[in-house]
Amino acid sequence: MYRSALFAFLLFLPIGALSAQSINCDHIYWLEAGSIIVDFDPSTQTYSHYSLVTPPNSSGLAIAPDFKRKNTLTFYTTVANYMYYYDGSQWVNTNHNVTTVNIAGGGDYMYILDGVNSKVYKYTRKGDATLLLDLGGVNGNFAGPYDVVCDNKGNFYLMHVRRKKLIQYDPTGKVIKEYELAGLSDQPSGGGFAYRNGVIYANVSGASVIGEMRNGVIVFTRTTALPQNMNDFASCPLDVFVPKEKDTVIVDKDVIFTDGNIPLTIKERNVVLQSTITVNTPEFEIQIWDQSMPDGDSISLNLNGKWILENYEVVKEKLKLKVKISPSNPNNYLILYALNLGKFSPNTAAVAVIIDGKEQRLTLKSDMKTSGALNFTYVPE
Repeated sequence: MYRSALFAFLLFLPIGALSAQSINCDHIYWLEAGSIIVDFDPSTQTYSHYSLVTPPNSSGLAIAPDFKRKNTLTFYTTVANYMYYYDGSQWVNTNHNVTTVNIAGGGDYMYILDGVNSKVYKYTRKGDATLLLDLGGVNGNFAGPYDVVCDNKGNFYLMHVRRKKLIQYDPTGKVIKEYELAGLSDQPSGGGFAYRNGVIYANVSGASVIGEMRNGVIVFTRTTALPQNMNDFASCPLDVFVPKEKDTVIVDKDVIFTDGNIPLTIKERNVVLQSTITVNTPEFEIQIWDQSMPDGDSISLNLNGKWILENYEVVKEKLKLKVKISPSNPNNYLILYALNLGKFSPNTAAVAVIIDGKEQRLTLKSDMKTSGALNFTYVPE
């Protein structure tokens, strides 16, 4: 998509040599290759270079109200932990230290997240940023993505991946509202997150994902529309944070399903389809065993949201189970949930499906972040 000649041309332009086009608040932006601003259009799922570069050695990117031009949004970045903003013709150093690089602004404030040390700083444009919130003592170590988003009232939002929550804070650091997250594991870092028109765009540990509200839960899935590695997201301050409902999702205690009866997560672990078997009867027998050297693997099995086997140590001897699927469901997932990794990772179990005396064999694999699954599709004779 990008030409090397254009890249070289942009890198050697002096600061402020390009006049910025207007910021489109239906778009999101991120940094690439140090100083290149990328403009992403969600409606067409395409991205291109923006007509402005950040100063050399800059880190972080934010869109926030201009310090001097009222009712005008502009870009902010940091260089050596000092805040810079674009005044319409050039980048200006405010000479204020903001401690770290993850920045966002809205209302009369800007916020800076130090994800490594689990601290949030507040910047009022009058002197250096000051400590507002310490997330370490009460909530445990912060786990990314290392980014912060703001709304026009000066509230700010953090994604706590380990806590499986997106949390809204007011300008004093008080929690206003919490949103449950699903589809994410314990990714400790990433290129940040942004929010536009009901969709959350995030980069976590080298994977780009989108989050959409389903039955009151923000469910994340991978996307190929964005690069899998990036520096920092930026989006306009929010008018209001109200994720839109995408699909009907059934939350059956431990499992979150789409309306097609496809499980997304089980106890907050991603479900990964590993095999599909077509069956001609809704009731049949399966067998579970360890086909290699037993190493202490313990598992539970879940079928269509119901636990049919719990806390079982897989051994050489085959365990026989009678199962019953729903003929009305287009998908019937048998999920292997690992309770440990045994002596050798991942946790594995051999599965045999026996119908009319005929046997089909496969192996399911799971670890502490993902759960392997077998899908039974019903097609009557």
